[in-house]
Amino acid sequence: MRFNSVFAWVGRLIGSERKGGQLRLLKQQRYLLHQGLETSAEVMGTSLTDDKVGSLLPVRLWLKLRKTDGSFIYTHTQTLVPLNHIPGKGTKTPH
Repeated sequence: MRFNSVFAWVGRLIGSERKGGQLRLLKQQRYLLHQGLETSAEVMGTSLTDDKVGSLLPVRLWLKLRKTDGSFIYTHTQTLVPLNHIPGKGTKTPH
């Protein structure tokens, strides 16, 4: 009996950590929407995870960002997107 309660406790702990990470992603997206800089980006690669947040999927993107001086930087980021809006390699955002 005690063995099952240990597994239940570990399961709740892992679930709450995952939920906390997903809530941080949503807060970051809200912040960037209101305070971020306008730029253009090209998707170099995309990877998905199975942990849905409501109707959104966490997506890890490898991006090529154009800076205001015209130079580029490459970076990884995570975001939450609807299933029908997952960007593919080569997808560009307008400036």
